[in-house]
Amino acid sequence: MVIRTLVLLLAFLSLGAIAALGGCDSDGDTTSGAGGGVAAGGSGGMPAATGGTECVNGTDCDDGNACTDDTCIVAECQYSIVADGVTPATVSDPDPDDCFIPQCVTGTLTDVAATGSACALAAGAVGVCDAEGVCSCAAPGPTAAHYVDPIDGVDDATHGGAAGSCAFKTLTYALEQSQGDIHVAPGTYSTGTGETLPFVLGDFDRIFCEEVGGQRPLLTGKGTYATWSSVVEMTGAETAVIDCDIVGTGNPTYCVEMVGPALPSTPLILQGSDVSGCLNGVRLGATGRLVEGNYFHDHQLTGVFNQGPTNFSWVNNNQFDTNGQQDIFCNLPDPDFDGTGNTGPNGMAPSCAGCVNCPFQ
Repeated sequence: MVIRTLVLLLAFLSLGAIAALGGCDSDGDTTSGAGGGVAAGGSGGMPAATGGTECVNGTDCDDGNACTDDTCIVAECQYSIVADGVTPATVSDPDPDDCFIPQCVTGTLTDVAATGSACALAAGAVGVCDAEGVCSCAAPGPTAAHYVDPIDGVDDATHGGAAGSCAFKTLTYALEQSQGDIHVAPGTYSTGTGETLPFVLGDFDRIFCEEVGGQRPLLTGKGTYATWSSVVEMTGAETAVIDCDIVGTGNPTYCVEMVGPALPSTPLILQGSDVSGCLNGVRLGATGRLVEGNYFHDHQLTGVFNQGPTNFSWVNNNQFDTNGQQDIFCNLPDPDFDGTGNTGPNGMAPSCAGCVNCPFQ
């Protein structure tokens, strides 16, 4: 009995060895022996993480979608989605003059409205694209760039988004519509041309006076704001007046008042302007003012009047000439009111009184 049991056990073990030599894997699929037992779909029989197609280089993985990055990693194709808003280098705009641009959106190439881009209107005029992909003269929104042209412009809601015949006519109207950059064409801006003075800049209004053929915009006259008369009132945060000719008539108290709220990191800016014909050129009313690269001349009292305290305000690289009392005057001594590179007549130091850091050379 013991011998019979031992024989049966040996026979059973022999059959197991034969089955093992037959090459069955754990799933019961027969392997070829020469294939090394690696199943299709990835190393060691594991499925591919993405893609799954075998490859030698990236060209083997081209899926025909410009909005995926196709790469070959360890002989296996991998795909990742291109970020939204990107136009792939391999894609060209079939109609660059319309108001749409091909961009990737969630992995699909899509025509997206080119909001704020220039576009062609009838009769050769240049317009601006709105958020619906329509080309018109209207600015896409209050924070978009606005344009003013005293000759060809029109003051209504369908204009202001581009230069020339698409522009607004008056700076006054543009300031009422805008909360951003305003590009002003050469010409005279005064009550005689339909303006209301002073020009009042609210939050984020920035006036850029454009020079064409050696001519710059002229902002001139005076008007009363609060207590004082002036030509320009910078009452909002992050305002700027750049490259303008500002001339007072009728002896306004200030040509420019910089009185809006500001921080040293986001100062109110008066830059590159020619300022003349007032009792005082500019009044600095609080913290965070940058007065740079201007020409202050022919004022009855001062070029720069620092009301104080104006912590972290600067006067840099300005030129002064023919100001009646002082080129720079401080109502309060303020050590944080500073500057450099300023010059008076004939390259001399500007006249200066009441300031800790006179003469600001």
